[in-house]
Amino acid sequence: MSDSYPNTPNTYYRGAGTDRLRSDWITSVMSDTTPPTYELQNLRVRSRDLVRNDPVAHAVIDTFITSVIGAGLEVQSTVSAEDLGVSEEKAGKIREAAENAFGDWKRYADRSNILNFDEYQRLVFNKILVDGEAIVLPTWNEKDWRPYGRCLAMVESEELDYNYTPNKRTVNGITFDAMGAPETYWLKKYTKSQWGGKNAAKTPPNGVKARDSKGRPNVLHIFETTRPNQTRGIPKLAPVLDKFEELNEYVEAEIVSARVSACLSIFIQKSDPITAAQAMQTGTEDWSGSGIQDIEPGVVNYLAPGENIAVVDPKRSEGFGTFVDNIMKLIGMSLGLPYELLVKDFSKTNYSSARAAMLEARRQFTFYRKWIAEKFCQPIYELVLEEAYLRGELPITRNQYETSFNKIKKSMWVGAPWGQIDEVKETQASILRIHSGLSTYATELAGVGKEWNDTFAQRKREEDFAKELGLEFDLTTTLSKGATGASAQEGSSDGKETDEGK
Repeated sequence: MSDSYPNTPNTYYRGAGTDRLRSDWITSVMSDTTPPTYELQNLRVRSRDLVRNDPVAHAVIDTFITSVIGAGLEVQSTVSAEDLGVSEEKAGKIREAAENAFGDWKRYADRSNILNFDEYQRLVFNKILVDGEAIVLPTWNEKDWRPYGRCLAMVESEELDYNYTPNKRTVNGITFDAMGAPETYWLKKYTKSQWGGKNAAKTPPNGVKARDSKGRPNVLHIFETTRPNQTRGIPKLAPVLDKFEELNEYVEAEIVSARVSACLSIFIQKSDPITAAQAMQTGTEDWSGSGIQDIEPGVVNYLAPGENIAVVDPKRSEGFGTFVDNIMKLIGMSLGLPYELLVKDFSKTNYSSARAAMLEARRQFTFYRKWIAEKFCQPIYELVLEEAYLRGELPITRNQYETSFNKIKKSMWVGAPWGQIDEVKETQASILRIHSGLSTYATELAGVGKEWNDTFAQRKREEDFAKELGLEFDLTTTLSKGATGASAQEGSSDGKETDEGK
């Protein structure tokens, strides 16, 4: 072993070595699976600052939210007649009633009556990306004009009291049970005296149970887990915060250098002391020693006798564009965004490379879309369905509610379409998948942001109305040769670009 690794004879892996080349690689072994409070706070506030002020960071968050959430994920009830032991007609009525009830509730999702459920989805995902976590409280606000009492309230991450530790099982403002599941969330309690009053006494925080006695969630604490027993979320931008800051400083230095280079200043040295003194008395030059504070284009400066010119020659980096591109690629790699999508520049790509970039991004977007649906949308949907049943809006019996509610609440969530680079090719692929039995209309229509039942019902209405008017349309799926030929110009089927596709 010493022959293979002469500098680190006591290690199997070079990465674990402590030789001269790696002596400055200082790490710490931490038993806690969540970073210390001060680190989380720094990460969170720096992440927020970047999203507020850095165009690239803002664009990253906007790209994720727009691609994953879009205008909002829509629910499709998937209640099965076979599971409930009812007719297909009865199951269809249950599905329709469930979707209608949730659709009526969406407008009143926010406790403060400001946001609808679609906007709430965007806010939740924004908090997860920027802060690392979202804390949503399913609560109640029953008014005469509200169709439902169920509503949502969101609190900031700082509202969890880090310092309150009533027992050893309380960490980062959360008390866990013996199995490691969240039991109580300790939210800060603010009183009037705490907002600037004198001698404000510390008020114990409010303890909110994670679930009620029936298992319904009282707190939805949503974050992406990267380590076992992790208790708090980490901002999405955490691995590249320093890269954003380095890029900002470099761009700022380059801009200052460019502005200085763009200034043409003339320095005139006068050898006649009398004329120079007269110029100073008239205010045309300054011998006070304060020096020149600013350089402006076209400025003429007079120097005192005995003073010489020191030319300011700011050096411009010839590799500015290359450096920025490389930093952007590092940021994109860490966040899972292809370079083209990160900078919104497809001018240097052809059909195949653009499609490859979009497919790579969609893998991550698809994961987050499914994750948000399961962690946030579905639990809320179940709470609303329960209230709808209690209000008599679901055509189910009490026995079905008590024994089969888990089957009644089955659903799928459909997001906005990804968009198609070549609609002809991708439509052909969808048709082939359906005809070969590899996919369904529901799956393919969901991929373009449509609900199959609504699409079929609308198509039936259109066909019936056309027959009433005596109109006939060619509704076959066969593509014309012209369309196929036009598509082929973008790129050949074997993945090789044609000259026109490059």
